[in-house]
This record gives sequence, C-alpha cells and structure tokens, in this order.
Amino acid sequence: METQQQQPPQADLIDQRQQPADIPTWLASFMEAQNNLSAKLAESHHALAESQHTLLTRLAALEARNQQPQFLSPAQETPFPSTNPTGTHTPATRHQSPAPEQNELHTKRPKQRLGEVTKLDGKDKAKYREFSVEMAAKLEIDGDAIGDEKTQVWYTYNGLTGEAKSRIFPWVETTRGTSHFTLQGLREQMDLAFLDPRARQKALDELNRIKQRSRPFADFLSTFDTLILEAQGWSWSDEVKKAFLKAAVSEKLLDRMVAVEAHPTYAGYCAQLRRTSDQMEERDEYARKKRNWSKLMAARVDHDLAPADPMEWETTSTKAAAASSVRTRTRADWLTKEEFTKRQDAGLCTRCKSKDHESRQCHLLPPKRPERKARPTRAAATITLTEEEGENTDASSGNE
Repeated sequence: METQQQQPPQADLIDQRQQPADIPTWLASFMEAQNNLSAKLAESHHALAESQHTLLTRLAALEARNQQPQFLSPAQETPFPSTNPTGTHTPATRHQSPAPEQNELHTKRPKQRLGEVTKLDGKDKAKYREFSVEMAAKLEIDGDAIGDEKTQVWYTYNGLTGEAKSRIFPWVETTRGTSHFTLQGLREQMDLAFLDPRARQKALDELNRIKQRSRPFADFLSTFDTLILEAQGWSWSDEVKKAFLKAAVSEKLLDRMVAVEAHPTYAGYCAQLRRTSDQMEERDEYARKKRNWSKLMAARVDHDLAPADPMEWETTSTKAAAASSVRTRTRADWLTKEEFTKRQDAGLCTRCKSKDHESRQCHLLPPKRPERKARPTRAAATITLTEEEGENTDASSGNE
C-alpha cells in the first residue's frame, strides 16, 4: 500500500515528460479551446449518426407500406383479434392510407418538354389543321405530365379561345361527366366545327386549274404541295403527282426540260425543275443587266455627241479638245437594205462589221443618208408647160 501511494500516477508521469515545466498562458488557453472543439465535433458526429439512422428507419417503413395493398376488400377488412406480448387483446383496425410523404412521392409528375400550343380563335379556319397537329404532338409527348384523359380533354379545350371556344362549349357542357367526354369525341366535334367538308373537292378543282405563268417556281411549288396535302393526295403515286405538276408549270420551263430525262420520283422531278428554273432566272438577270448597260453606254455616246452649251464655263483648250475629238471620229458608210439585214443576221456591227460590240458601242459615227436628186414637182411642170405655150403663141402672132 505504501509503495503504491508513494508512486505518482502514470498519466501524471506522461504529462510531466511531454510538457515542459512552465507552460505559457496563451498555449494553455489554446489547448483548452482545442479540447472543447474536439468534444463538440464528437457530439455533432454522434447526433448526425442518430439522425441518419432515424431517416433510414423511416424509409424502410415507407417501402414496407408501399408493398402492402392500399385498399382491402370487405373480406380482408374483417377485424381479427391480435395478442400483444403482454397478453392483452388489441382489436384489428382497417387499412390506413399511406403516409403523406409517400403520396407526395407518387403524385410528382414529370416536367413538360414542349412549349404551350398557340391558341385557336376560330377566325381563320385554315389554322385549325396546324392547331390540331400541334395539340396531338403535345398530348403524345407531355401526356404523362398533363394527366389522365379527362385532364387532357380539359387541356385541349382550354387551347381554344374566343369564337372557337364558344362553338365547342355546348358539347363540353352536355358530355361533361359522361362516358362521351373523351379526346376522340372532342376531336370529332372540333373537326365538325372547323373543317370544311368540301375542302378536298375544292383542292382537287384547284389542282386542275392552277398554272405557274410568271410566278417563281419555288413559290409556285409551295402552293402546289399545299393543294396536294389538302386534296389528301400525298399518298398518290409519283406518276400522278408528276402529271399534275407538269400540266401546271409554264411552257417556257417545259421547253428547257425537253432534253432532260425526267426523274422517276416526284421529289427528284421537283428538284430538276427547280434547278432548271434557277438557271433560267440567272440567265434572264444577266440579259437584263446587259441591256441596261447597253442603254447606259448609248446614252453616254449621245451625250458626248451633243453640242456644248455656250453658257458653260469651259476653257478654250477644253472646248478645242472636245471639238477635235468629234472631228477625228469618222462616219460609217451608208449601207443598202440587203447589206444591213445581212450584218444584223450575222450578229455583226452594222457600222464596222465587228463581232465584239453592237452598233451603239461602235467608234464610228452613224452614217448619213446620201443626198437624192430633186425631182420636178407636178406644179413646176405645169408652169413650164404654160410658159412654153405662151412663147409659141407670141411667135405665131409675130410670124403673122
């Protein structure tokens, strides 16, 4: 006992070996704060572990409830007594609904991927087909996000506005709450209200009458394809669609397609026509620019040949140079009608017989018509004859 009392504790020996004899005050405070922080971190870690354990326990309970049936038949709802470990009997209760957390998990819907459909006001019935296709795509892709069929019917009905909504309202009010309140029924009612029953026949008649004339082929083809769609003829054979198109395009375009073998498909034939039409438009544009340039050059030549305005303030040297340039230009020879026609047919300049330019661009001045000998007029011949008769009369009278 005495030996044990005389020996100091082992912890004190360790502290004495590790720590110096005199510890500064600031270091002792820092070590104390460090120990307190470590203790608080340990407590927080313990509390977090307990919270995680509680959360896992609740999730396991939710999964177990999810696997059980939510609604029981009357036979399954018959109460059966149960015995607790204490030996007391507890009456059986009906099946309870799932917890609120479970309902939130199951009722969460996916996000919609497509934007809102443009509302139909019914003023332009031609836009109904566009609205119908967009609404069908919306329900097909985002149907799960919108809800069940009843919700989708209300969603489609809310896509109408103004006059269109007023025309469908009687059907909604009549069939609401019945088995006829379905998407199919709503679509049939909208088709009956907004589709023209004679739209197909009208499109067929227009296909037989339409002509391209001077319209650009690209614009005409867009209108032609729209008529085929309205006539429900997109499933026609390529030969039938090509025949309708061939009868509608301009004769000028058909003349250019004479040497081209028509493509067997409708799409390929349209591509051939468009390519040929673009080439024709480029050629016409080039010819138009060439004509404008020729007119501009002719106007410049006429301006150069025009006499100078005496009121223009020009130096004497400038006027003399302009006059000398006009005098140095020679004039072309006068041609007979046969020679003039011959040069025109050959594509030559009618002044100098050059192939590089036209007569308006020629360096020679226009020819002058040769002077014709004056022929005596009928009045002059009568006067001359009268004078001769008078002289003869005087001579005869003198002779007498």
